[in-house]
Amino acid sequence: MNEQNDVSTLQRENQQLREEKVTVEMEKEVIFNHYEELLKRYETLSALSQYMAKELSEIAPRYEALNKSKLTKVTRKYWELRRKLRRK
Repeated sequence: MNEQNDVSTLQRENQQLREEKVTVEMEKEVIFNHYEELLKRYETLSALSQYMAKELSEIAPRYEALNKSKLTKVTRKYWELRRKLRRK
């Protein structure tokens, strides 16, 4: 009788371990899928970041030149108006 109880206990424990193994495998799969999704997002963001940096490096010099040009025009206008006002 005692041996039969031991066998039955071992069978129950074995079944529980199988169920836990299945659960762990399912959790691993979920974690792996989540990791894959995060990796794809990271790669997309990284590519986008590199693209934006490239775009900014191309735009920045033109923007600076435009600002300098506008500043020069405004400064020139200021001095012209100031000279005109002084003459009057």
